[in-house]
Amino acid sequence: MRGWAMNVWQWVMAFYVCILALPAPANAWENYSGRNLTVFVREIQPGNIVVVNENRHASRGDFAIRFYGVGIPTLKQPFGMQAQEQLRKLLPKGTKIIITTINEDANGIVSALVQLEDHSINNRLIAEGLAWVDRSTCKAFFCRRWHIQEHLAIKEKRGIWSLNIPTPPWQWGEVK
Repeated sequence: MRGWAMNVWQWVMAFYVCILALPAPANAWENYSGRNLTVFVREIQPGNIVVVNENRHASRGDFAIRFYGVGIPTLKQPFGMQAQEQLRKLLPKGTKIIITTINEDANGIVSALVQLEDHSINNRLIAEGLAWVDRSTCKAFFCRRWHIQEHLAIKEKRGIWSLNIPTPPWQWGEVK
């Protein structure tokens, strides 16, 4: 009987060790607000900023959003102009989009997931090779899917991945 009790104790301890070994929740979501807002595109600014408003026709109440977990090339970088042009095609002025707010930085810029109809613009930019997954900020469960999209873009040498050594904006020396 003693041998059986010892085995149960070992199993219980092994279970607790496994639980303790699991990764802790990602800090990227500690300020997660998770509000879904329907907004209208007012302007695409260089880099990673889109000015939006909840009212299609008002100019008061404009606010800036940044694509959560994504680094888009700056205008001075290779593929920066292509990324800007693609954003302007996907999100022309007045386009209705749904954003899920993640957090807000000290400058009042909101990090968000951007949806156009049923498609993630964040994901699309990565899949087209026009953006990097920002591994320092993208810690949510869906970021794994973005890593797969990025890997496929690398494998197929799409966009920034056609370069020998693409440099993400956070290493380029300019603001994302």
